[in-house]
Amino acid sequence: MKTGPGAGIPELWIVNIEEAQVEVYKNPANGDYISRQNFRRGDTIFIESLDFVVKVDKVLG
Repeated sequence: MKTGPGAGIPELWIVNIEEAQVEVYKNPANGDYISRQNFRRGDTIFIESLDFVVKVDKVLG
């Protein structure tokens, strides 16, 4: 099973509990993601494909 940017996954989220952040990877190209952003408590993440906003505090619990 192929995973990661080469598998056509347009956006990947890693919920990093230890660092209390959500890492968002976007724009896959050549086996890697071109864009990476880290979001922390108090931040919001806009999900373009769903036209939806998520609060990081809700994700981290």
